[in-house]
Amino acid sequence: LQDRLDYHNSKMGAEFTKGKAKFSIVFSEKYNTLTKARKREIQIKKWRRDKKEYLIKLYNKGISTIK
Repeated sequence: LQDRLDYHNSKMGAEFTKGKAKFSIVFSEKYNTLTKARKREIQIKKWRRDKKEYLIKLYNKGISTIK
């Protein structure tokens, strides 16, 4: 996770990350396989912003996930 964050912050990633300010980790989940992690990432990316912000809020309170 830290390597991916460093990669994004080095401005070498996708076009989206190149023009943005420094990124920080506000939410994370652990998965046994890369396939499961990528599926979850895609699922969350499709959500509306308010749902993502709610997920982050719960994560910061120590509640792991919502569906």
